[in-house]
Amino acid sequence: MNNNILPRPLENLVSKLDSIVQSNRDIIALVAVGIFTNLVYGSRVFSSYNRIDANRTNGDLLIIYIGLFFASGGGKSGTYHTVCKYLLDWLDIDLQKQQRQIDEVRENLQIELKSLGNSATDRVKKEEILTELKELKNVKDVIIDDATSEGLIEALKLGGSPSIFIDNAGKYLKMASKSEHREATLRLIDNLYDSGKTRDKKIKSSNGRADAIQVDGLSVIYASTIGNSNLTIRDIQYGIEDGSLNKVLIGIQATAKDIPIETELSLDDAKDIEAFAKSMYKHFSYKNYYLSDEANTLYLAFHQRISSDYKSYYNAQDSISGYVIRMLKQSKRIAAVFQALESNLDYITASEEVEISQNIAITEDNMDKAIKFVEHYFKNHFMILLRHYGLLSKEDKVEKVYQFLLKQNNVGTTKRKITQYTKIRIADGLDSILDEMARNEQIGKDENGLYRILNFNTHTGDTHE
Repeated sequence: MNNNILPRPLENLVSKLDSIVQSNRDIIALVAVGIFTNLVYGSRVFSSYNRIDANRTNGDLLIIYIGLFFASGGGKSGTYHTVCKYLLDWLDIDLQKQQRQIDEVRENLQIELKSLGNSATDRVKKEEILTELKELKNVKDVIIDDATSEGLIEALKLGGSPSIFIDNAGKYLKMASKSEHREATLRLIDNLYDSGKTRDKKIKSSNGRADAIQVDGLSVIYASTIGNSNLTIRDIQYGIEDGSLNKVLIGIQATAKDIPIETELSLDDAKDIEAFAKSMYKHFSYKNYYLSDEANTLYLAFHQRISSDYKSYYNAQDSISGYVIRMLKQSKRIAAVFQALESNLDYITASEEVEISQNIAITEDNMDKAIKFVEHYFKNHFMILLRHYGLLSKEDKVEKVYQFLLKQNNVGTTKRKITQYTKIRIADGLDSILDEMARNEQIGKDENGLYRILNFNTHTGDTHE
């Protein structure tokens, strides 16, 4: 990844963590973006300043879903826990302390309740204690790691802006079909993506009514090895077709790097990162981030490109169209996180006290970085993942067929032979690919019904564009 894709604070963090975790820079950056999302809880992104409304209903909550899909030993869980350690642990510790205090108050009230009799005075006191117990709420979780399906659902009912880590996601998906709770959990997470709120009939409160769940922000990290024992081609296909995978920014790691010598940052670096995280949480949460005029111009150009790609994939009946269209929402959400990072850095390094506005403009530079960020993971991670599984886009399939036919040196080829060597079957849309190539006058059929490149002599030695 080029340095100019990342805002300064993120680039600084990635460079530091790169020396102590097994994952590469792309994976570190992706996980960090997810965790930084949790530090600006309650914030929303708006398409323009004029779109900011009193109830903030026009804004989009900052919700990021991430998938880390690569071989065991690549540092998926290690990277997540390391990023959490330096960015979120301080908050988790504070909240756990508050929870212990709440538990102690609850326990004392319950002891007092049991000690009361049936006198008029005691009955009044019982009512007071019961009211107090009812109003006593648990703190909202910030890190949900290795939780049961039931525990994860209960944690989400509390709201807040948690970071959820689902390890062995491929196995989790397989078991969901056999577990009502796991299935409900995945559906719940999926439904939260667009608005941060949902109601599921299968998730009910004690009175039997469907519980409404609403979060103030969310990051979800799915981690899985690639292979038949975990994440399979069937899982990938299903995730693309049903849309659940289309919400996920994919990170893969094809090659290993040297094992880091150190596993901890220096005390000074750890202190600086924690101070930065605390400032971001305190000063840049619950803000309205909006696209400046310059940022909006960039976004509209990106929107036009994505719209064109989306129609191309959709009209070709390529399921990737659902992933492509999600890049628009992802780019704006990430632009807001990038702006929060830069604004926090400016606030910390300012020579005099700075007043922080409720409404913060996203600069052209941060919008540009966010667009490049999502495009980078689409081209260099998601598409490579599909190729690894043989789930090529239609453009890739056309190119593969073309290159195969080009190598036949103008000798006609059967459809069966094309399938045999390209592994693209009729079920994979081979007929429509050949028809499209014929319409575009790339290939034709000879008198024996064999396929060959048209104008072969002009293409020999060339690379097809």
